Amino acid sequence: MDQASNVIYIAGSGRTGSTILDVILGNHPKIVGLGEIHRLSIEPDIRKCGCGTEINNCEFWNPLLKQISNEKKIPFENWWDFFPLTLAKEKKIVKYLPSLLEILLMIGNKKILKIFLKQSLVKKYFEIIENSLFLYDKISKYSDVPYIIDSTKNPVRMKALYLSRPNKIKIILIVRDGRAIVASAKRRIKTPIEVGTTNWVTTNKNLELMLRTISKEKYIVVRYEDLCDDTENIFRKITSFIGIDYDPKMLRPVKGNFHQIPGNPWLHNNDDDVIEIKKDERWKTELTKDELRIFNNIGSSLNKKFGYR
Repeated sequence: MDQASNVIYIAGSGRTGSTILDVILGNHPKIVGLGEIHRLSIEPDIRKCGCGTEINNCEFWNPLLKQISNEKKIPFENWWDFFPLTLAKEKKIVKYLPSLLEILLMIGNKKILKIFLKQSLVKKYFEIIENSLFLYDKISKYSDVPYIIDSTKNPVRMKALYLSRPNKIKIILIVRDGRAIVASAKRRIKTPIEVGTTNWVTTNKNLELMLRTISKEKYIVVRYEDLCDDTENIFRKITSFIGIDYDPKMLRPVKGNFHQIPGNPWLHNNDDDVIEIKKDERWKTELTKDELRIFNNIGSSLNKKFGYR
C-alpha cells in the first residue's frame, strides 16, 4: 500500500492571498501545490491549469489522470463523471439552516458521523473526499514529494478532510483586512458593501465553527499583510509549522512551472516571469466614508479580532 500523503489545507475567505501562498509554498522541493483542486473535475477538457494548458492536455495532469482512469477502470474521455472531486454545486454552510452534513462536521465526532454515513448527501460527500485523498496520494508518489496543498478554502471540505485523515493534515488559515475583501467584491462583481461584508463575516464564522473541534496544533493563522511585509519570516514560520526546512528558492516561483487549478484569474493574467508578492491596498482609496461606516457596523469586531484597526 502506498504511503499516505500529508495535506496542507489553505482555508479562508476569497481574495485573501491564498493563490500566491499556494504558489510559493508549492515551489518548495517537498511540496506540490494543487490550487482549488475541487475544480479539477469541473469541465477539465476546457478548464485551464495554472501552466496555461487545458487540464486534460496538461503535461502534469494528463498522465496522472490516465493512470487513475486505468486503476479505477473508468474511461479517460469522461473520467470526471466517475471520479468527482466536488458536488455539482458545492454548498457552503447556510447561515441559519445548516444541512445534516454541516452539522455533523461542526460536531466533529467520528462515531456520530458513522451513524449517518448511509444518508445520501453525507455518503456522496465522503466519496468525494476519498477520491480527493486517493488523488493526493497518487500525486505525492508521482512527484516524489511528501506534502500536497489543497487551497480550496471551503470550510466543509476542510473539516471532512481533517476527519478522514486527522494525523496527516495541517491547516493554514489566511486572513486579510475585511475592508480589502469587500472592496475587491465591489470592484469585480459590483457587490454592495453591506452584502460583501455580511458574506465575509459569515464565511469566517463558519470557519471558526469548523475549527472548534480541531486541535490548535493542527492550524496556524497567517495575515495577508504580514505575508507581504515580512515575507521571509512568515514563510519560515509556516515551514516550521509544517515540519520542513525553509528554502529561500521557494520565494521566486517561475511562471509556467506550476500546475495549480486556478480559482483566481491572477494565475493566468500575471505577466511577470518570476512571481512576486505585491501588496494590494486599493481599498484605502476606493471605499467612501459611508461604505466604511457600513463595513464597521457589520464587520469591525471581526476585523479587530484579526488584528486590524
